[in-house]
Amino acid sequence: MTDIKLNINGYKPYLGMMLDKETLKEFNFKKLGFIGKLLMKHHKDEEIYWLKNPLIMCLDKFGLCPLEGSSAEMYGTSGYLFYFDNHLSKVFFQIIGNKKYSKSLARYFSTLVTENFGEPNLIGNEIKQWDLQDSIMTCETTNAFNSYFHWTAKRN
Repeated sequence: MTDIKLNINGYKPYLGMMLDKETLKEFNFKKLGFIGKLLMKHHKDEEIYWLKNPLIMCLDKFGLCPLEGSSAEMYGTSGYLFYFDNHLSKVFFQIIGNKKYSKSLARYFSTLVTENFGEPNLIGNEIKQWDLQDSIMTCETTNAFNSYFHWTAKRN
């Protein structure tokens, strides 16, 4: 499985990882409820766990952490883990609420993914996608104040 060296508040998930509810609880992940799941694109049989304002690191050089301060500088983060058949099938994380940092961090993330895995196979105005051997990496800046990052296992 492709390794992006993901670390969410000290938890190191990888695609295909078995669901371990006790460990997720130790790292303060919460199971997403019915209303929260309505807002997420997901398979009906997926269990989703989330963490509000975590420190997120990957690819050895990329890091996101919630930033407090003036309204011009402040932003939040969220991390989501999607489990299908008790295996991690998708990781989704985001920067929330700051246009400046959202766009610049998305550009930096895209640069690091390209350095590690090559040119994206899909490039649009607000999206880049890398088709990796066993997964798909996506970076979106579709909302002026948010950026979204997806790492999804390919299903057989």
